[in-house]
Amino acid sequence: MASAVTATPGRVCSFEPSVWDDFFIHYEPQPLKTSEDCMRVKAQKLQEDVQMLFQTFTSVVQKMNLIDTLQRLGIDHLFEDQINTAMNEIHEKEFNSCSLYDVALRFRLLRESGLRVSPGTG
Repeated sequence: MASAVTATPGRVCSFEPSVWDDFFIHYEPQPLKTSEDCMRVKAQKLQEDVQMLFQTFTSVVQKMNLIDTLQRLGIDHLFEDQINTAMNEIHEKEFNSCSLYDVALRFRLLRESGLRVSPGTG
């Protein structure tokens, strides 16, 4: 632990030497081993996987949760066409749920998408 001498006029404080020495002053991180091209390929693969999820999910609740997750991750702009198509399906399909979460999520997603929905309907 550091110990200090009380500073008074004419005195200088002295501290114990740091256990870290100059490690962080001279630290240079190693370059990434994965190339930028490899990362682009991985990102493209993940985008294809998400697009496949839009096709395989048949339940309204599954699609709503997927859209909500994409929005929370901040990557919904990458899937605008799929989200718009799913939102139109969600708006047109009959929706009956006893879950307050599902009803609130549907209401929020539809309103944020600019689709008209009454607050009195589920």
